[in-house]
Amino acid sequence: MVLCIVAAVVFGVMSIFSAKYRPWAREGFRCAFNMLTFRKCDVHLEERMRAHITSHLMTRSERLASAVYHNFKLFSWAFTIVFFASTIYTGISVYNIAVHGTCDPVNGQCIFVPPDGTNATVEQSKTCVQADAPAAAPAYFDTKAKVMFFYRDGCIWCEKEKQVLELLAKDGYMVKPMHLGVHPEFWDQYGIQVTPTFIGPDGKKVIGYLEYMPLRSLLDSYK
Repeated sequence: MVLCIVAAVVFGVMSIFSAKYRPWAREGFRCAFNMLTFRKCDVHLEERMRAHITSHLMTRSERLASAVYHNFKLFSWAFTIVFFASTIYTGISVYNIAVHGTCDPVNGQCIFVPPDGTNATVEQSKTCVQADAPAAAPAYFDTKAKVMFFYRDGCIWCEKEKQVLELLAKDGYMVKPMHLGVHPEFWDQYGIQVTPTFIGPDGKKVIGYLEYMPLRSLLDSYK
């Protein structure tokens, strides 16, 4: 009964591409329906799956096949938990990519968002990086500023932070640009793990995206 829903989903998808899985899918849906309606499963799907899996394992290792056969209930529970956990995690990642543009909105790092900026928009691809700042340096960059701002291309949270810096620049707040793409040695030199990161003149390190007031307070502390 534990694998009924998982079997219905997995074999249901596989049956789209191969007819040999359709009987398994039908039994999976029937067993899942019986379980959800609090009726006894009459298709013995779990027993058939145990026999099918252990028969394949017998050709490789009798000891492994015996362990799986006698502990199949435990393995089925573990597989079911992993299946639903991975499904939930995948759903969260897809939501974050759709809403935030990255599957990891906390650190802004995601395997689907290349760190080299290859996912940059057309407008971004028209800018050229020179030294520590773009050719047309924004108002919030000053190489003499006390607080260092570590950022990289392709980091969605760096771009969001720049929007906050644009607002702060209107009140005269500036940061020292530390472009990790131009200066990759900064990663080790300053112990940078993620972007964005701010480091003050006293060595205080603040990691991650900051809203307007927290960032303003940080910059005020070094005036």
